[in-house]
Amino acid sequence: MNNRSKAFKVGVVYVISSVMIKGVAFLSTPLFTRIMSTAAYGEVAIFTAWYSLLTPVCTLELAYSVGRAKFDFSNELDLYIGAMFCLTGLFSSIFSGVMILFLHRISEMMGLRRNLYILLIIYLFFTPAIRYMQNGYRYKYQYKQNIFIAWFISIGQVAFSVLFLHFCTYDQPLGRALGIMTPTVVLSVFFWGLKGIKGQILINKEYWSYGLRISCPLILHSMSLHVLAQSDRVFIKKICGAESTGIYSLIYTYSTVVSIITGSVAEGWLPWFHEMLFAGKHQLIRQKVKKVVVLSGYLAIAGIIFAPEAIWLLGDKKYLDGIEAVLPIVLGVLGQFIYTQYVNIEMYLKRTIFVSAGTIIAASINILLNFIFIPQYGFVAAAYTTLASYMILMLLHFYITRVVLKVHLYKDRYMFGGFLIISMVMLLISKLYDYIFIRYTLASIGAFSACIVYKDEVLNFIGKRKEGKA
Repeated sequence: MNNRSKAFKVGVVYVISSVMIKGVAFLSTPLFTRIMSTAAYGEVAIFTAWYSLLTPVCTLELAYSVGRAKFDFSNELDLYIGAMFCLTGLFSSIFSGVMILFLHRISEMMGLRRNLYILLIIYLFFTPAIRYMQNGYRYKYQYKQNIFIAWFISIGQVAFSVLFLHFCTYDQPLGRALGIMTPTVVLSVFFWGLKGIKGQILINKEYWSYGLRISCPLILHSMSLHVLAQSDRVFIKKICGAESTGIYSLIYTYSTVVSIITGSVAEGWLPWFHEMLFAGKHQLIRQKVKKVVVLSGYLAIAGIIFAPEAIWLLGDKKYLDGIEAVLPIVLGVLGQFIYTQYVNIEMYLKRTIFVSAGTIIAASINILLNFIFIPQYGFVAAAYTTLASYMILMLLHFYITRVVLKVHLYKDRYMFGGFLIISMVMLLISKLYDYIFIRYTLASIGAFSACIVYKDEVLNFIGKRKEGKA
């Protein structure tokens, strides 16, 4: 019971901290869109896209094994993490050597200038240590250390970026990329030194075999997720140019605000969901999931209502050319939230092979659609291909849970019908971008209706807060 209480406390702190930290990145966006040109902003977007795509390869996703290792090597977790330092250090050295050996060919294929390409290699090399330490602190319930790492990197990326952009006015993408990677490199060097002083960096075949067995199957899954999220920017850079990439990236950044909040809701819902599923309380899950889906709908609609003003604040008028991409991207976020409810069932049943298979199929389709439609319709097409991929994921995971796993947990008509109705409302509101008074009136009506729908939850929360103070 003590562990449950502690886990709940840590979970709440993580959710709040996660929203705040991602909020820093979001709120700093207007600063960089005004300092940098759209072309420079687009180049940096390509740099971060390749980083996200290649991180699973360089880390071998061994950080996923730390949670399980806590139980199988309960008194040796620090040694286990040190062994993972050593393993990925060796692998990253080989990987970096290959990337440097074929520098010209690979950098040209990636669409990165040589200086950004070299920074990418350095960034990837130092990343795994941060992941291991974060997971180690998380599973030992040392949330203060973990949150410090997240805040240091988040604030550091903004501060160092401003500093380097000041001195690198001749090369804005270089300055911004240096600012992004510096906090990770600094912390990683510190952790390598700390582990080295304690004598915890070691070669241990048992630990290595254990970690690789658990984590290697997840590499393709993680890469496919990143391909699904990032490949559109790579295609846009190649086909439409850096300026279009910059505009699309800012639109995508705005849309992720909805994703941040829905993701936090999903994290809060998941522990309760597992508990109720284990207890066999299927009817209670069916009742509660309705309000969770409706809440995601309110958030998605709000993302459409405030889109013109938010984009103008984030990136100035020059980014409003991408306003048409907001609807499909936010709809994709909503689709992602709904299909995750089916993925939760697969994860609970430990049938993760289906999670990976679905993601790989959707990512492959996304690449094909980008290849076909972006040359014809420009960067806005990428938003619709991403939406189509998330719709495919919804259908795939629905099929897997209902037909393959033979689990009928949700009222599926409500899930898909709700998505359809919310989509129609969002489409209608997107036609009112030029009518700010109507949009804000609808926002007021929506806020009032949300208060009525969630009246019991709000009163219950306030009541518990009062009891706590008493």
